[in-house]
Amino acid sequence: MHWVWPLLVMGGIFCCTTLFYQFFTPETIAVQVQAAAGGAAYWGTVDSDFDWCEDNHAYLTYVAEPFNTITSSAYPLAAIYAYRTHGPLGLSGWHKAMLLVTLVMGLGSMVFHATLRYPAQLLDELPLYSMAILAASSLHARARRADWLQPVTAGWVLVLATSLLGSDRDSATHKAFRAIMAVTFSVACVYIFTAGGGGGGG
Repeated sequence: MHWVWPLLVMGGIFCCTTLFYQFFTPETIAVQVQAAAGGAAYWGTVDSDFDWCEDNHAYLTYVAEPFNTITSSAYPLAAIYAYRTHGPLGLSGWHKAMLLVTLVMGLGSMVFHATLRYPAQLLDELPLYSMAILAASSLHARARRADWLQPVTAGWVLVLATSLLGSDRDSATHKAFRAIMAVTFSVACVYIFTAGGGGGGG
C-alpha cells in the first residue's frame, strides 16, 4: 500500500477529532451533560472539557472515574518497566526523556480522571502532546539528520505548556494556544503513522 493512503485516512480522522476537540465537543462526553448525574464532586465543581463514560463518584468519594483512573496507571508502570528493562542497554537522553514524559502523562491522566478538574486535564493533555511532538521531531531529525530539531521542539513544548498553565482559561492567549496544540498534535500524529511507511522520507 502506498504511504499516501494511510496519510489521507489519518489526516481525515485527525481533522475531525481536532474540530470536535476545539469547537464541537459531542454531547455524550461534554461535561455539562454528565456533571449533574455524578452528584457532588469531592474536588470541587467539575470544570473539565470532557466527562467520560463513568458515573462520577458512583463508587468512591475521592475518585470521580475509578476505572479510567486505574487504567491510566498502565502508563507510568509501562514507563518504569521499560526503563528497568532497557536502561542497562544504554538509552539516549531523548529516549529517557520520552519515558519520563510517559510517566508524567500517566500520573496526570490519573489525577484528571480522579478529579475532572480543568488544571488536571492540562496535566493529562500536555504530556500527551509532548509525547507526540517529540516523537515526530525525533523521526524527522533521524530521517533528515537535523540534530537541532529536537531541542527546538522541546523548547516549543515548554513555551506552550507555560502559556497554557500560566494563562486564564477564557483568555485569548489560552484559547489560541489550545487551538495550536490541537492542530499540531494532529499533524504530529499523522506524521508518526506515515513516516515509517515512507511518508516522512520525501
